[in-house]
Amino acid sequence: MNGPAAQPRDATELAAELRKALVTELVADGSLPDPAWQAAFTAVPRHLLVPRFYAQPGYRLVDSTRVEDRQEWLAAVYRDSTLITQITPASVTSSGTMPSLVAAMLHDLDVADGHRVLQVGTGTGYTAALLCHRLGDHLVTSIDIDPGLCTAARKRLAAAGYHPLIGSGNGANGYPARAPYDRILATCGLTRVPPAWLAQTRPGGKILAPIASGLALLEVDGDRAAGRFLSGAYFMPLRGTAATRPGPAPHSPAEPAGPSRQANLPSTAVYDGPFRFHLSIALPSLSYANGGNDLADLYLSHPDGSRAHITPAGTVTQNGPRRLWDEVEAAHSEWEHLGKPSYDAYLLTIRHDQQLVRLDTDHIWQLPAA
Repeated sequence: MNGPAAQPRDATELAAELRKALVTELVADGSLPDPAWQAAFTAVPRHLLVPRFYAQPGYRLVDSTRVEDRQEWLAAVYRDSTLITQITPASVTSSGTMPSLVAAMLHDLDVADGHRVLQVGTGTGYTAALLCHRLGDHLVTSIDIDPGLCTAARKRLAAAGYHPLIGSGNGANGYPARAPYDRILATCGLTRVPPAWLAQTRPGGKILAPIASGLALLEVDGDRAAGRFLSGAYFMPLRGTAATRPGPAPHSPAEPAGPSRQANLPSTAVYDGPFRFHLSIALPSLSYANGGNDLADLYLSHPDGSRAHITPAGTVTQNGPRRLWDEVEAAHSEWEHLGKPSYDAYLLTIRHDQQLVRLDTDHIWQLPAA
């Protein structure tokens, strides 16, 4: 005779098992060496903070409230991957960062007991929850431009047992009411460090922020700061206005009209992390998009109206005031000539309102105005 049918495991029990497995993976790959952060990642119930997400391809909604989605949802929440959590008709506006990157950033932040931390870019609230577990609710402040995200994060964090201060406002202004901070952590992409963050950081305090496509760690001294880039990092950009309601998937980019030629560089070169970082410093303000789900089908655009399309077969079409792919190819030749430097070869210095990235004495770039 067959034994009794196995009963489905309690979701809380299964989540704890999946969380433990994720921590084991992060420890093994070196993302989570500190026992204090291991304890935080083991304890924080990420599934309570990410009740739904949009799966690729096609931005398909996966919702924990639907019985047919629950297994896929729970497995994805505790997988080491980024989850898209909010979209508008034009773009993705919020996501849950892959846990290994969160772990690496928290390790690099180098917090100590008693440190007061400002996190810019609340999103799902997961990073804020980890900070609360490590430091205590009263030492954690998190701010987001989107009031809806803030309200949702507040409720979900409370359900998970965490109560940081969640403020709604422009993250570029920081949160002066609870300054000064020992650490400021940005989980949104920047073109430069906002002056308010320097003013709100204690002398000797640190700012960890994704700038261009690199992660910079800076030590602050008044209106000056200096540090190096640590690694690559891609985040939703810091926004000055709140998101509109979630809507359909973003539209495919438009095809530029103009003469065509054969590319001297494959479109996939822009996915090489160190080169992408060099490109983001040397040619800021470029935007990237793909046709369908093919990363090799690449579209570039610039605020001045210039556009380029590079097909997987290597055909380039460009129009507008600038020839964007020509500039990318020239930047790649320069990067190769420099010896293909990686992130930590670049130094960021801030003095008053001047923010410079230096590779050596002959290669200095000024970060663009916000």
